[in-house]
Amino acid sequence: MFQQKRQREQTQNRTKGVRAMRFCVCSRPCFDSRRLFPPPAGYSPVLFREGAREMSVNVLLLTDQSDPDVVLPTLPLVAETVVHAPLGKPSPQQFDGPDVAVVDARTDLPAARQACRKITVAAPQLAVVAVVSPEDFVAVDLEWHVDDVVLPTACTAELQTRLRLAIARRHKAVEDTLQFGDLVLHPASYIASLADRELDLTLTEFKLLSFLVQHAGRAFTRTRLMHEVWGHECGRRTVDVHVQRLRAKLGAEHESIVDTVRGVGYMAPSPPRQVTPQIGLAHRPALR
Repeated sequence: MFQQKRQREQTQNRTKGVRAMRFCVCSRPCFDSRRLFPPPAGYSPVLFREGAREMSVNVLLLTDQSDPDVVLPTLPLVAETVVHAPLGKPSPQQFDGPDVAVVDARTDLPAARQACRKITVAAPQLAVVAVVSPEDFVAVDLEWHVDDVVLPTACTAELQTRLRLAIARRHKAVEDTLQFGDLVLHPASYIASLADRELDLTLTEFKLLSFLVQHAGRAFTRTRLMHEVWGHECGRRTVDVHVQRLRAKLGAEHESIVDTVRGVGYMAPSPPRQVTPQIGLAHRPALR
């Protein structure tokens, strides 16, 4: 009698547990749970579910693979559209429509890394996700300038989440992006580009340039710059050396972005229009 009652309770608990589970958005068993909970009627795999809000996603897949579907098998189940492009030479026109660029980094890490960096400069509004093999997962660092990484074996639920978060991160980064004439600064990734050309700046040089651009029209003493950029006093000559190197990287045509104010220090001149963030635009006309 007691055993029969206990068996009934266990059966009821298991039934309640299954009913309480959220359905899996995969069309095949997840690699994590190894279980398949079929989605309810009317479910569309091309829609992200964010509470009551739904959104579609358009993907640009960069790969040299002859069969693009092997790069990320679950991608067609998530994306509304998938446009393929070669890893080394994507067309600039292909950056306008997609919400996210998925870069195949399974075989050629250097080429994939270079492609990710180029996308961030050419299309700052486009989220970047790298597909990396398990053994190369730790090779991806901040120098890649990607919003997320994913394994080729990612199930649909994981891929949906990673793409959604990558797009959200990119939108936040774009809101913080500054444009000063032909100069574009990305504080979130510490990338600076000038006339669609990436500048090879050190962290200190980027901080110095970013601080002056954010306060364009104001002159700052070397002592003030030490505290704002370096965080401590490091000698007046240190500021001058960094300014010289920064001007050399900007080039003769744009070195006036870091102007000298005699008897005071340095400043970025006031542009005709106020420095503004780039919001959702791949290319904004230069402020002249």
